[in-house]
Amino acid sequence: MPPRNDRPNRFSAITCCNRVILLLVMAWHAGAVFAHPQSGSFVQVRSREIELHYHLDGTDSRAEIELWYTRDRGTTWQRYGPTHAAAQGSPLRFVAPAEGLYGFILIARDGARTSRPNPSASEEAQRWVFVDYTPPLAQWMGVDPMQLSSGEVEGAQSDVRPILQMRWTVYDNNLPARPVSLYYQSADEEDWKVIENQLPNVGQYLWTLPSDLSGQITLKLQVKDMGGHVVERLFGPTSVDQWYSSIVAQQPPEATVETSIVPSDMADVKQPPPVKPVSAEQNQLAREYYARGAFHWRRGEYALAAARFREALEAAPDMLEAMIDLAGIYCYQQDFSRAVQLYQSVIDRDSRNRHALLGAALAYSAAKQYPESRDMLLKLLESNERDAEAWLYLGDVLFQMGGLGEARRHWRAAMEVDASATRVIEEAREKLQTFLPADSAATADAKANR
Repeated sequence: MPPRNDRPNRFSAITCCNRVILLLVMAWHAGAVFAHPQSGSFVQVRSREIELHYHLDGTDSRAEIELWYTRDRGTTWQRYGPTHAAAQGSPLRFVAPAEGLYGFILIARDGARTSRPNPSASEEAQRWVFVDYTPPLAQWMGVDPMQLSSGEVEGAQSDVRPILQMRWTVYDNNLPARPVSLYYQSADEEDWKVIENQLPNVGQYLWTLPSDLSGQITLKLQVKDMGGHVVERLFGPTSVDQWYSSIVAQQPPEATVETSIVPSDMADVKQPPPVKPVSAEQNQLAREYYARGAFHWRRGEYALAAARFREALEAAPDMLEAMIDLAGIYCYQQDFSRAVQLYQSVIDRDSRNRHALLGAALAYSAAKQYPESRDMLLKLLESNERDAEAWLYLGDVLFQMGGLGEARRHWRAAMEVDASATRVIEEAREKLQTFLPADSAATADAKANR
């Protein structure tokens, strides 16, 4: 529920039936009813439609209500639709044309009387509302054990505990500065424990496993946007012993690179460009550059991280991890063209690489190249038609392309293909309830007015 204004006889807000309802009282002396909100205060809503329920004192049924709104923080004001006759009664409905911050002013007119003048340029709104009806796109890109060199982390030489490199991709037009939180849960516990709260969306975090942690654990990626959506993605359960074994055994770097076994009936799939054989020394050098890049990324030193990832690729041009993470930096820097090029390089080498297909789809979507994003998600579904997140994101992309009916069909599929994808199912259900077909919305309104 969005926060309620605690001042009496002012705007307050509640949510009902996927709409936001603003409650207010109007009198003929506007100063007695409204006060300008504090700077930065606004109601967060997750719906296009806002209902303004009002009570008008001191007038008769001939009065008319005008709704004025601004989308540029009061620089300009527009009157919304025709006037609303008080005789029709509450509510007055506003449908937001797009996401973003809206300011509202209501004016009552009864013959020569008016509750206040029309709003002027740079005037403060009576109420601010932030409309955000699209949840963030969030996806785990991988969790890999690694061990930093002694020069990067104090005591690393003698510390044999795995350092997990957790990688993710998050995209939303309305993210706060620190939208990401990470948690873990042991198999024998019900509560989630915090790894780190309110992280910036840098796409990566390095976590040293607690020394007393063992058995199976599950990781949780949680993302909150400015509209109040909360999206959660789970990774695991995974055995902690496997991570310890990978560090102790010092697996060669080739073993950590994700590849795909191509069946014999896919011999015509596009093959990657030929690359000179890489020696063990070059592979080791690439791993060191990659670890340093991950360290710099964790510290927010993106230019240094990108430089180290590029050096890793110079030493081992087929290092898919470095390609994917460098593409992630480009996405963070909103250089979507270069990000897509790298993701495509991974796809050329591994046509079913989920991280690359999904990363490319999200990069295309962020660049508003929705047909290309759709094509990547369709390729992902060709590899695994039971990928619930791919169905969900494909529905989002089709919605952006104007196909509400197709979007709803894909959101329904996201709810059906994998019963274990509980978070995806909840998110798809919320989208289906929010974006009702026109006939269903009319039916819902009719039921609500009975």
